[in-house]
This record gives sequence, structure tokens and C-alpha cells, in this order.
Amino acid sequence: MTIRKAMVIARQMGWKRVVFESDCKQVVDMLNKNMGKANLATILLDIRNLEGDFDECCFSFTRRGNNFVSHHVANFATSLIDIAEWKCDFPVWLLDLVHADSVEQLL
Repeated sequence: MTIRKAMVIARQMGWKRVVFESDCKQVVDMLNKNMGKANLATILLDIRNLEGDFDECCFSFTRRGNNFVSHHVANFATSLIDIAEWKCDFPVWLLDLVHADSVEQLL
């Protein structure tokens, strides 16, 4: 559901070249191999239909430990009722996570 929602937002923003990362290997594999369980079929079909709205679209598995910030933003996004958009000022908690992640990458 999160990938689907991200795709809808990306389409609304007019983005044409997108990469959607997830730490759920099973979902990424289902998307990349064009297969899925019956209970996910409707969501996967929606994602496949949305995929055609982009010039380039791919789905990538990223281990949670490799993208700490993404994991926290995904958790935050699932609690949202409406779309959150930060054009000028990012939340302090997000800037702190990005900084900590970038420092760790340098070590």
C-alpha cells in the first residue's frame, strides 16, 4: 500500500523517472517478477497500472539497515491522514536522521 501511495503522489507531482525502494524483499520480488499472492493481487495490479504513468519506474530492495532514514519516513508516512509536503523547511527530526545517516556512511 505504501508503494502504491508513493506512486500516486509521484504521479501527482509530475515526476517521470522514479525509483521506489522498499525493505520488504518479498514485495519487491513480486513487483519485479510480475507475480503475487491472491490477497495482494488488487494492490499489485494498481501498482502495475500506475507504472505506465512514468517514463522510467523501477522497484528496488534496500535492507533496512542500509537506509535508516527511509525506514523512519515510511513509518511516519503510514500514520499520515493527508499528504505531507516539505518544500522549504524539513522537520528537525528528519534533518537529524539524515545527518546521522550521512555521518555513518562516511565512517
